[in-house]
Amino acid sequence: MPPTASDAHFDSLLTRMLEKSLISVPYASLAADGLSGHVRSPSCAVCLEDFPRQEEVCVLPSCGHIFHAVCIRSWVRCSWRISGGLLPTCPLCRVSLDLETHEN
Repeated sequence: MPPTASDAHFDSLLTRMLEKSLISVPYASLAADGLSGHVRSPSCAVCLEDFPRQEEVCVLPSCGHIFHAVCIRSWVRCSWRISGGLLPTCPLCRVSLDLETHEN
């Protein structure tokens, strides 16, 4: 089924919300600094691939888990659609993601 105008609007809105809500940092800074509150892992829980040290990763502000940007964006889009618009959750701990109020 081809995407509709409402699908495009939904994707645009969700992309803006994600850009405002997710924290992007180099994985190496997490590994080196052990930033407080961020759950360090050698791999993305969505795709199971390791994080290269130089790669930017997305940190979920509500729980500190980290993912590849493309992986967490796909996860959020799919979970939001499946849930009928309920707040998406972290793929690991299922804490609700506060996409509207987090400030970078």
